[in-house]
Amino acid sequence: MRTWRLARQAVAAMWAHKMYAVLMMIGLIIGISSVTVIIDIGQGARSQVVEMMTRFGFGANSFMIRAGAGKLFRRRGSRPTTMKMRDVEAISQFTFAKYVVPHRSVRGKRFIYGRTSTDSRLIGASEDFAEARDWKLKAGRFLTKDDLRRKARVVVLGTTVVRNLFGDQDPLGRSIRIGPVFFRVVGVLESMGSTPGGWDRDDMAVAPVTTVLRRVLNSDYISMIKVNLTSPELVPAAIKAVTQVLRKNHKLAKAVPDDFTIITADQLLNWITRQSRAMVLMLALIAGISLFVSGIVIMNIMLVSVSERKQEIGVRRSVGAKRRDIMVQFVLESLFVALAGGVLGIVLGQIISRLLKTVFGLPTAPSIIAVVLAMSFAGAVGLFFGIFPARRAAQLSPVEAVA
Repeated sequence: MRTWRLARQAVAAMWAHKMYAVLMMIGLIIGISSVTVIIDIGQGARSQVVEMMTRFGFGANSFMIRAGAGKLFRRRGSRPTTMKMRDVEAISQFTFAKYVVPHRSVRGKRFIYGRTSTDSRLIGASEDFAEARDWKLKAGRFLTKDDLRRKARVVVLGTTVVRNLFGDQDPLGRSIRIGPVFFRVVGVLESMGSTPGGWDRDDMAVAPVTTVLRRVLNSDYISMIKVNLTSPELVPAAIKAVTQVLRKNHKLAKAVPDDFTIITADQLLNWITRQSRAMVLMLALIAGISLFVSGIVIMNIMLVSVSERKQEIGVRRSVGAKRRDIMVQFVLESLFVALAGGVLGIVLGQIISRLLKTVFGLPTAPSIIAVVLAMSFAGAVGLFFGIFPARRAAQLSPVEAVA
């Protein structure tokens, strides 16, 4: 009951000294809103990457095999030429493999239809390419096994290529020239939009990998293989088996390192987490400095308030209030101001997050973690920096306070 009475008195004192309360809140509002926005951006970036991975069919039950040794986003040495279609055939023999999709991408190819041309990306792939990545067709059909077997000159276009070459015309059945080779358009993919970095995923075309290798590039090596498994639990065993097969096919001695790199969804997520964590820690340090400065402001303003309220403190001590009561009331005042600033900071942070997402296109996602951390920080600042002024108020003797 006494604590509740002291809490009401603390709220009443805050209301009576509104200007002091507002001054104490300003820094906290800025610091807490910064923490909220930082966490929202980190959560939004992670969610967006996970969504993109899902959209590309790169889930927990799949992994990529990239030609060439190296790390996740860095390849060592020159362009590798050891990964070939025989590797795809060998991996396809495993019972755990649902899809084994070869990939060879060529950037900046000239696509020509009549007098219209555009530069785009040509992807050589197999008949399972769209299904393995969960891509949908807007019109026509996708590639078939027979297309790969015959090295057929057929192509499936992204919507950007269709718009650049054909405008409003129906592209199905028409012939286009990619480099020196003519292809017949047999399908159009549904639009997939752009990546956060601005890359247009619809600005590309897919043709049989055998056709691209033989007729367009006149080479026999591929750059990547995507493996989809029947179950996510099989990933470790599948990676081990695939590694053994590839090393055998590439005739690598035991002392020779792999000439390929296997990339899993967990590796990508861990890399993203490390990158976002580094950014969040850096920005959180800035927000932490802001909160520390806010705490100093709260302490100083509370000290000024104690000096101006000496008479009030003396009267309360004279009528029986204990030192503990005075200290608890002033600590509660500091805590309530901090928590109120925390609430307003969270509201401001959410408004800023929405503006960043709407106006600037930054990925943000509201997070309960942001709310909990923000209020925890606010409460900690209010308690820590309110103790010293509260002790100063409690140590005043009645005679000194009313003098």
